[in-house]
Amino acid sequence: MVDGWCCHLGIPEQILSDGGKQFQSKLIDLVYEYLDISRLKTTLFQPQCDGQSERTIQTIKNMIKANIDVDQKNSDLCVNQLAFAYNSSVHASTNQTPFEMMYRRKPRIPIDIIFPNTEISNRLPVLKEFKIINELGEVTVLEDHNDLIESNLPKIATEYLEELNAKLKVSYEIAAKNRNLKMHKAKIDFYRNIKKFKYVTIQS
Repeated sequence: MVDGWCCHLGIPEQILSDGGKQFQSKLIDLVYEYLDISRLKTTLFQPQCDGQSERTIQTIKNMIKANIDVDQKNSDLCVNQLAFAYNSSVHASTNQTPFEMMYRRKPRIPIDIIFPNTEISNRLPVLKEFKIINELGEVTVLEDHNDLIESNLPKIATEYLEELNAKLKVSYEIAAKNRNLKMHKAKIDFYRNIKKFKYVTIQS
């Protein structure tokens, strides 16, 4: 949790988990205390309390089952690869990949080695014009030149952040629209399968 989550995405304010012993240990209590994390527990025998996590676990289990190997005993060694495959796949509820939702760009995946993705290959680095190659063939970017930092970098950084924020805003709007459509369809399907009973009052 500390290495795989906190060091990458920051320390969460709250963590929701079920009543599993691995989530209620003294070690976890100490980690929560030192990192000032509030613990939340799901209601017993109510998996829908954290339905998103349960659905993700089910998907990962199906991916592990589909893993092809000689003895099928190394599934624990490819969890990171499976997680990357999950995060770089389009989700039906958002019509986007989790990677895009987080970073607002498409990741470079193995298929891009065979069929290059033009969207990725045509994407220019933010500071490509400041790339300097010296006589040893070494490349320096963002070298500490006062004139470079004072005059050009703030403008480039500002433009980059503005573009990133605009893309993220559009991404969230698309995700919300697709989520609402999925929820509306699920609601229609739910009410369609409800059996209606007509109750009759009998007076004696």
